[in-house]
Amino acid sequence: MSRTTIAVAHADGYLHNAKDFSNSWGSAAFVWTALASKYRIGADENGLFGTHYKSSMPSFDAWDAVWKYHNEGKPLTPWEANTLVTTYDKMVLFRKDIPVVAESFRRFADAHSVPTQVCTLVQQAAFLDEAYAAGAVAVAWNQTSVSEEWYSTYNGDEDDSQAYNVLTGTTHNTADILPI
Repeated sequence: MSRTTIAVAHADGYLHNAKDFSNSWGSAAFVWTALASKYRIGADENGLFGTHYKSSMPSFDAWDAVWKYHNEGKPLTPWEANTLVTTYDKMVLFRKDIPVVAESFRRFADAHSVPTQVCTLVQQAAFLDEAYAAGAVAVAWNQTSVSEEWYSTYNGDEDDSQAYNVLTGTTHNTADILPI
């Protein structure tokens, strides 16, 4: 089964896998689907989603529309926006923002969870609290194990992996975390 992984960097700045959350559908996919449903992002004039098969539930093609919706500055609550940006590629969250995002995850899960869908945001929030308490300087996500971990590169010459450093690296993304 797929998983979402949170990596943690301590004082040296190197990201290392720290916690896996089973079933990656409970992370980014859950967030994108919840926002598309609430705001009807990607729905047609009849309120249906999908280009070929019409449904009242968002499909994969609605997810791109969610990112566009946010990037165009359309309305989301601050905690929804904070949660959404953690699903973006190569996102790094620095220490000062970890508590706000943990609380954003809790609010998002409280507002959008449904009994028939997996959601790991509450568990991720608890882990962010632990990482913060342990002195983490940054965290990052690999939203699905279906893709490679962006924060670790394999060096074939040395038959070893090199962890990404959030303090010196330049290929990660950051976001402005909103107060909630």
